[in-house]
Amino acid sequence: AVYHANVLNTLFGAHLKQITGYRGGNEVLLALERGEVQGRCNWSWSSIVSTRPDWVKNKKIHVILQFAEEKHPDLPNVPLVGQLAKTEGDRQMLDLILSSQVMARPFAAPPKVPAARVKALREAFLAMLKDPAFMAAAKLQSLEIEAVSGERIQKVIERISQTPKPVVRALRDVAMGKEASAAWDKKKKSKNNK
Repeated sequence: AVYHANVLNTLFGAHLKQITGYRGGNEVLLALERGEVQGRCNWSWSSIVSTRPDWVKNKKIHVILQFAEEKHPDLPNVPLVGQLAKTEGDRQMLDLILSSQVMARPFAAPPKVPAARVKALREAFLAMLKDPAFMAAAKLQSLEIEAVSGERIQKVIERISQTPKPVVRALRDVAMGKEASAAWDKKKKSKNNK
């Protein structure tokens, strides 16, 4: 994803040249195989091991940085992006980015669901993740299942909702690029004035 490269370039002085125009991940993988590009940002480890296990086995790729709060067990020697942060603002911006990694694909219920029902839904969801048939089906598809409790996701959402607005704005400028961010503001302002 473009924003990961923008974050690395802007916050940490990386000199990544972005090659855009590929329609999707499969085209990027072909470009890697042909030598058109030398790397890829925002490619999950679970996707790598499920779609290109031979690349891992034959050491055709090298993971150089993890965009995650915690190291993946398969990648103990690969540093976390948070280790690069030098300021509190950098850490807060990374916290916003990494919160999506913690939540991945969350399930949500509408507001004002009774607490007992929320508890039952959370327990049922975690029980499903322990079901042998479910896990066997996931293994057949080489899908990595890592449960994150509803309580943890709720804490993450509460924490990131307290992020100061200037930090959110700074991250938007970094992720989109200042010109694109300013254009977005202008378009939003124009729309609101109609």
